[in-house]
Amino acid sequence: NLSDGFLLARLTEIESRAPYKSLLSKLKQPGNLLAQKLHNVKCVLDKLVERGIILDDEISVPDIVGGKEEPTETLLWTLAAQFGLQRLVNADTIQRETKSIAGKNTNVFDTTNKPLVDHLEALLRQWAMVVAKQYGVEAANIRYDFSDGVVWCLLIHHYLPSVIKLA
Repeated sequence: NLSDGFLLARLTEIESRAPYKSLLSKLKQPGNLLAQKLHNVKCVLDKLVERGIILDDEISVPDIVGGKEEPTETLLWTLAAQFGLQRLVNADTIQRETKSIAGKNTNVFDTTNKPLVDHLEALLRQWAMVVAKQYGVEAANIRYDFSDGVVWCLLIHHYLPSVIKLA
């Protein structure tokens, strides 16, 4: 759940390679009151803007705190794109990794007829669904499944198990 700002702050720290707790230490705990959640998410969004991340107008603190799917997904994909999606993602590598995780008998979608960014996003969504399935999480509706942060945590844990430990 991204609504209290803690997972979003940690994700921001990881993706921007910021020191651990450099952003988390600015958040109000325990983060269960509405005022704390609003403060925390505002801190994260302000930090993103300060780092030069361009946020879509539809992304607002109340919407993220309220768990609205569209703005939350937009925020997460904005983070991925702004941190250099085309620079970070090699389509062939993602396809090989997805096939490797899914197994030889699993069909992997063909997304080659899409524009580059759409192709990369489709590959990443497919890869995320395959990784989530390894942990028993069905990510059939990737819009919903990304909005609660579970898939992000599974992706990070899959490759960096010491960063996020599963309960």
